[in-house]
Amino acid sequence: MDTEKTLSIGEVAKLTGITVHTLRIWEHRYGFSSHMAKPPGKHRRYYPEEIKRLKLIKQGLDIGLKPVDIVNLEINTLSHEVESYGARKGYPIAVHPLQVIEKWIELVRAHDENSLLKEFQLEWEALGPVGFVEDRCSHFAKEIGDLWEIGALDVRHEHFGASLLKDFLSQHWRKISQDLVPDSNAAPFVLATFPGEAHTLGLEMVATVLAAAHKRAIYLGRSTPIEDIVKSAVETGAYGVAISICDRGHSMNSLELFAQLREKLPSSTVIIAGGCSAPSGIEYVNTFSNLRSFYDWLRIQDMP
Repeated sequence: MDTEKTLSIGEVAKLTGITVHTLRIWEHRYGFSSHMAKPPGKHRRYYPEEIKRLKLIKQGLDIGLKPVDIVNLEINTLSHEVESYGARKGYPIAVHPLQVIEKWIELVRAHDENSLLKEFQLEWEALGPVGFVEDRCSHFAKEIGDLWEIGALDVRHEHFGASLLKDFLSQHWRKISQDLVPDSNAAPFVLATFPGEAHTLGLEMVATVLAAAHKRAIYLGRSTPIEDIVKSAVETGAYGVAISICDRGHSMNSLELFAQLREKLPSSTVIIAGGCSAPSGIEYVNTFSNLRSFYDWLRIQDMP
C-alpha cells in the first residue's frame, strides 16, 4: 500500500475535529479499524475517502446520536441516519451544509462554472448575505483547503473554486452597498491583507458582512504595504481597518505588522483581524469567533 495516499491519525483529527483519543477509542471499542489501512509493522492510517464519513459521524454526535450506532455505518446509510435523526429532533440544518458543500466540490472538480454560480445564487437567496458567508463560504473555503492539503484536490481546483466565489461575493456586496448604504460620507472600514498575503476570499466575506450591516468598505485587496493602509484610513476618516490573514507562514510576522499599524494609525481607529491564521490575544486588535458575531458587533457600533 502507498502510504503517501493515506493519512495519519493526527492528520485525520485536524481535518475532522475528532480528537486522536476519540479515534483510538472507536478503534478498540467499536472495531472501527475495519475502515482503516495498516501497512505491515506500521501504525494504522486512514484513506482520504474516510474524511467525509468521519465528518458526518461528528455531525451525528453533535445532534445526539451515539457512537455505537453510527461509527461503522457506510456513507450512504450514515448520511440518511444523520439527516433523518436531525429532522426528527428539529435540526435539519445540521447536515444540510455538508451536503451543499459536497455538491459544490464536485462542481469544482468538473470545472462547471455555470452550475456552481447557480448553486451560489440559490444559497444566497435562501440564507441572505450573512448566512451565506458564515454557513456556506466559510465551510467551502475550509473544505477546499483541507482537500488540497491531503491531495484530494489540485491547485487548479482550489484556484477555480476560490476565484469564482470571490467574484460572486464581490458583485453582490458592491450591489448591496450601492442600493442600501444610505450615507456615502459615513466613516468606512479599510480592508486589506498584509504584504506577501495573496489570499483575499476572507476580505470578500468581510466586505459582504459590512454591506449587510450598511457599513462602507474601502477595499484595498491583497499584499498592501502598511503605509498605504494607513494613508487610506487617514484620508477617508476610517472607523476601522480589517486585515485578513490566511497564510500560515505570515502568522508570526503579522505580530510586528499589527504593531506598526497600531503605531501609525490614529488612536481612535479600530483594528480588526480575521482569517484562519489571524493571531489572537493582541490587546489592541479585535477578533471575532465568526462572521455572524462580527455582524452583530457592527450593528451596535455608534459610528460617525
